[in-house]
Amino acid sequence: MIYKYPSISEGRTNETVGYEMDLVDSAVKSLRSLVNERRERKPASVLRGNKAFAKIIGSHQWEIITLANLST
Repeated sequence: MIYKYPSISEGRTNETVGYEMDLVDSAVKSLRSLVNERRERKPASVLRGNKAFAKIIGSHQWEIITLANLST
C-alpha cells in the first residue's frame, strides 16, 4: 500500500510537542534575523514571558543554538 508522505493521523499528534516546536522555530528565526540585521554574530538573549515559556526554551536551548548557527 502506498501512503502520502508525510501522512498525519489525528491519534498520533501531540499538541504539547507541536506547541514547543513552534516556540523553538520562532526562537531560531528570531535569532537568525538578528544576525542578518547586524551582519556579525553577537550573544543574544530572549525575554521570557513566564515560567512555562522559560522552561520550554531552556529545555530546548541546545537545539535553538545549534539551529540558529547553521547557514540558511
